[in-house]
Amino acid sequence: MPACIEQKTKKYRSRGSPPYSAMDCKDLMKKGNDGATYVSKPDKRGIYRWVKGVGSVVGSPKNKTIKRKSGSKSGPKNKIIVLDMKEYDAKRKGYMGDGDGDDDGADAWMKSADIKSPTEGMISKDGRVYIKNKWVATSSDKAILNGFRKFTVDYAAKHINKPVILYTREYGSKWPARNAWTKAAGNADNTYSRMKFIPNGDAGIFPKKKKFVNWLTTRSPSIKEGTHFYIDGETFICNNKAQRISPYDCAPDEFLADGLQVDTKDKQTLSTNLMNTEVFVKA
Repeated sequence: MPACIEQKTKKYRSRGSPPYSAMDCKDLMKKGNDGATYVSKPDKRGIYRWVKGVGSVVGSPKNKTIKRKSGSKSGPKNKIIVLDMKEYDAKRKGYMGDGDGDDDGADAWMKSADIKSPTEGMISKDGRVYIKNKWVATSSDKAILNGFRKFTVDYAAKHINKPVILYTREYGSKWPARNAWTKAAGNADNTYSRMKFIPNGDAGIFPKKKKFVNWLTTRSPSIKEGTHFYIDGETFICNNKAQRISPYDCAPDEFLADGLQVDTKDKQTLSTNLMNTEVFVKA
């Protein structure tokens, strides 16, 4: 379980609620930056948020287990991360916050059709982003803003056997700023990180051992909703020091996994972990 540690970044210091991640401080009381007392409570989706005022503490929801294959830093022994798809679907339907349950914008929890005054870069509950006065699907080729776009199956297909630099973060209610992954932005290294992925063209379904050779080219068989479908290829974590020195390159530091998960609902979005991470690439 993550430690409940005070955060020093601007995001946490400039708001009224406590400078802690509500998801890391489940069922705890903390003093907010405004001097009021807050309790970290789960909503009906199991996402913890800071609630002002002292009250009864709600118990945490039943946890699910995310299975991971063990492996070393250097060898490709790691495999795709498996998650409970029912749990993912529940969070996908209701959560488009910034990953720690502390998003302050109520509109971020609404569907695009219900948002009366959208602003540039706002991401809605139903997976759309507001760009140039209209809503577009976050996984579409039209969803490009601040030099970033989502990493998709179609994008991977155009980069078979070529390294792709991934910009990853916890789910957010706003499209990333142009400098989001730089030191000047003040984002924590563990929530804004970079990786290198090299799609080899193949795909597969976990835990089945059968792979679909050249799937990114043939797109056969089709992706079935609810399966653990992944695009094959090695994924490396970028060295943080190198990342800060050269914001547009990646010095591979540690092998992470073989393959990236595919969102089987939109059949396009790729992620290192669909449960809590979204992935962007340079447009």
